[in-house]
Amino acid sequence: MIVYYRSVLYKIFHEGALSTTLFCFTENINFAIIRKNDFFQDSLLKKQITSQQTAQQKLESCVVYWCNALQPKEKVLPQVVEKILLQRRRCSILGQSFQEAERWDDQLWTFSSKSFLAHGSDLKEDRPEDHPIWITRGLTNENNSHYGILTGYIPQEALNIYLFSHWIWILMSEETDVFQHATTWIQNKAVQASWVWRYHNAQWKKGVWI
Repeated sequence: MIVYYRSVLYKIFHEGALSTTLFCFTENINFAIIRKNDFFQDSLLKKQITSQQTAQQKLESCVVYWCNALQPKEKVLPQVVEKILLQRRRCSILGQSFQEAERWDDQLWTFSSKSFLAHGSDLKEDRPEDHPIWITRGLTNENNSHYGILTGYIPQEALNIYLFSHWIWILMSEETDVFQHATTWIQNKAVQASWVWRYHNAQWKKGVWI
């Protein structure tokens, strides 16, 4: 069943079939029909973010999810991405190695027996603007995303923090050095909101970050 739906979505993205709708199957909703144009407006406008747009963009939020053995990255990231998509927002999973990009590509298609998340990857596609979810080995905003997602250490000098209005770090509990690096990176920036989510006693608890 998942293979069939995946082929349908491929036609939507690459062959123009069902050009007005995008089918998003989720665990909580059998399916939601979202107007394709909500995501895919004039692709020429989404080729890149100009320096003027970048300068004007604000840092609205920076968030860390502390993962552990009960809530590993493989489980948390798809859930976070699903919430972003259901808000009709875009996201980019950044700075992935070839192996990591392959893993997330498979994980988003199969993370639940009842749902999957349609997405694109620079391993297979060359039109990021067509995909509200984009997995990339790069560190740029290729699909005009609202959210930049990091799953490990990235040197500060390699990133432009103003490429995204929202940043999310998805880290294992032992990756304290990455967390400290992220803290140093954003602590002098004018971030409107920042918080940390920790999984404790079978529930996620929210705390202030900076």
